[in-house]
Amino acid sequence: MEKSFSERYGYTQPKQIQLECMDDDLRTSLWNAFYSTFFPKDQAYDSVNESAVARLVIRLWIDFLKRPADEIPNPLINAFREFKAWFSNALWREVFDLIQFAYQNDNTIRRNIFKIHCNKVLEREVSGYRFIGDLIAPITNELEIKAIEEVIDSNPVLGVREHFRIARSRFADREDPDYRNAIKESISAVEAICKVIAGNEKATLSQALKVVKRKIGLNDDLKEGFKWIYKYTNKTDGIRHALMDEPNLPSENARYFLVSCSAFANYLTEKAQKAGVNL
Repeated sequence: MEKSFSERYGYTQPKQIQLECMDDDLRTSLWNAFYSTFFPKDQAYDSVNESAVARLVIRLWIDFLKRPADEIPNPLINAFREFKAWFSNALWREVFDLIQFAYQNDNTIRRNIFKIHCNKVLEREVSGYRFIGDLIAPITNELEIKAIEEVIDSNPVLGVREHFRIARSRFADREDPDYRNAIKESISAVEAICKVIAGNEKATLSQALKVVKRKIGLNDDLKEGFKWIYKYTNKTDGIRHALMDEPNLPSENARYFLVSCSAFANYLTEKAQKAGVNL
């Protein structure tokens, strides 16, 4: 995003990445995205209205805010005042909870518009979070997001998609993130694509990479580089041994493996398809 005039000429400092926090500009912008999507002026709000948006508003009231059903405002348009009051005072993570809940519980075309709107806001306000699939996750680079979404949405190998889906879910869980298993699943996804390309489900990763190199013309340095990454996760101070008992595995480790493995899996998939390997 281009810097403002004031930022370019030193009158104001550029925003810092917002991680585990939310300034007023970001909070207001997310509210505007929520309000303009789910409270459009052309929507008829009635307590007996059966529209998809009206049903979502009722779900937000009962299942998210946990308010009594007999206190649902009538007409439903009045519910926005309650949502706004809650939104204005909620913790930063609770705001993301509501945003994610609204997206996941709407089944209309509005949900995609909402997701796009939110991601534009999150980028503009320099938030360290984005929608990735149907989850809000702490990813700070647009290329990282694209790599992860591509492998989850488009990889032809079901096992690869599933490993990365689980890895993303473990990483994005704000209440109880599981960075250890996010790394494990990311590595397992690369193992899976390598075994499929090699045509040998029983091969070790090292064995599979030798066949992958021959079949798709994988650069030898890339092959050896990933073997070293894999070795790191298996050595005595790696993720599958001593770190399994480490209580404070940092998020940046999991982010690195999730992003790197996603990009590598996408790369191997494209190379295999160009080489005519049936996936």
